[in-house]
Amino acid sequence: MAKRRRWLWIAAAVLLVLVLGTGGYYVWSIRHFVGAIQGESADLPQWTGTERVNILMMGVDNRNHDPHPRSDTMVLVSVDPVTKTAQMFSIMRDTWYKIPGYGYEKINAGYAFGGPQLAVKTVEDFLQIPIHYYVVTDFVGFEKVVDAVGGVDLNVEKSMNYVDDGVYDIHLKAGYQHLDGAHALMYVRFRHDAESDFGRTQRQREFLLALANRLKAPSSIAKLPIILQAMEPYVRTNMNFGDMIRLAGLMRGVDISQVQTAQIPQNQDLLPEYVDGQAVLIPHVAACRQTVHRMLGMADASTLTASASEDYYWNLYKNGGPAKSTTKAVAAPAPQPAPAPQPVPEPSAPAQESGNSSDQGTTTPTNHKPSTDNGGPSGNSGNEKGNGSGQPGPAGGSQAGSGGTSGGGGTGGNGLPGSGTTNQGGSVDTGTGTKGGTGAATSSASAQNFKTLHRAG
Repeated sequence: MAKRRRWLWIAAAVLLVLVLGTGGYYVWSIRHFVGAIQGESADLPQWTGTERVNILMMGVDNRNHDPHPRSDTMVLVSVDPVTKTAQMFSIMRDTWYKIPGYGYEKINAGYAFGGPQLAVKTVEDFLQIPIHYYVVTDFVGFEKVVDAVGGVDLNVEKSMNYVDDGVYDIHLKAGYQHLDGAHALMYVRFRHDAESDFGRTQRQREFLLALANRLKAPSSIAKLPIILQAMEPYVRTNMNFGDMIRLAGLMRGVDISQVQTAQIPQNQDLLPEYVDGQAVLIPHVAACRQTVHRMLGMADASTLTASASEDYYWNLYKNGGPAKSTTKAVAAPAPQPAPAPQPVPEPSAPAQESGNSSDQGTTTPTNHKPSTDNGGPSGNSGNEKGNGSGQPGPAGGSQAGSGGTSGGGGTGGNGLPGSGTTNQGGSVDTGTGTKGGTGAATSSASAQNFKTLHRAG
């Protein structure tokens, strides 16, 4: 009997050593992983663990080792630690919004211009919510994670085929199947059909939920050190060790089958257009904010608004756009009150107005790069022809900016808007400055410059 007891104690001691050793290895693995994947430090809101936490997940296409890639996948995950519920939002990569310091661009350019910090700041401004953490990975990292958990079972709703670069070609058959990392990447990247990026973002949300379920499985938890080791070279985040442990514990209590998902902007809140030579999605900013806040259960959902500048493009294009109307000109937004003009010397030659002037007297947004959207010079003679090639630029300086294919006048002279009238598919715009006569500009470009965006593009 004494001998038997001795063996029981030895077995218990060995088991305890194994448990402690395994637990210690897990802790070491997580600490090592967190230290290795630390990205740029970010001045983001601190999460205390008791309020809702928001995480921006970004996927970049860095196959050509681009030092400044765009974040072609942007998924916002929000988790409420009180109700143990979660929401997931796909932010359309072509959403046209102002990037702080750079002007209006596709929202996925924020990452290229300023890394994860600027990408996070842009999304915070767009949706009016705090973002606590970011996670960034690329194609290789995505494949490694999926392979490390043993792949994911998913229904591929249609056959998917697209020849890319020979390495990332897409070839998937329809049907329920087991996807390894390479085939899972094909599934979440495919957009070469009539649904374009709209269908792709839906597939990405479905796949992320399936992957989250897989990660919660006991078999995946047992392989945690292997999974972390596979992810390490390809993931960057601002989470520290404590953050990751708290988030992992929180996600364990979330029912993945009850996660709400949505596309932002939703179809009724976007306009596919060409702006500044780019195919973009113009969002109804106020409606986008209301959708997100409503899904998050925030009390201000019904009262959220957007500034005139933020919804300028929405209001402009929902009424036909600057080159779509053949009966009337599109007026520039009403100017804001400006200080009384100071006397300036009379110019010796007509002044050329620039489309990115900082002398803004209106709520018209500005772009981050020099614009050729205004017309030619406006001088005392009042008969200069314009050479504009796009939509109206922002306010000019002391002379009137005019011309362009838009049918709308430029703005100048302390924000005084020009006026426009259409003429044979083009436009004739006039703008009056404070120091010259009336400058006139003519344009011969047709309304085809602003044709509707084909979603398969």
